[in-house]
Amino acid sequence: EEVRRGVTHWDGFGAYTGNKLDVFMTIAAQSEVPSIRKLVKKHDPNAFIVVSKNLKVHGGFEKRLI
Repeated sequence: EEVRRGVTHWDGFGAYTGNKLDVFMTIAAQSEVPSIRKLVKKHDPNAFIVVSKNLKVHGGFEKRLI
């Protein structure tokens, strides 16, 4: 809600540890990454975050100019 982005959620598990975990994925503009990273770390300081540059997205992605 704070960054006005949708998110996809999967129930996951660590392949090495077997521990259950939640996996969340969202697509955002590069300019949104710092605020999203800060928000995620606020809620989960141990979160593993992947940022991929030059990603091509096709489909129902709503592009917002910021």
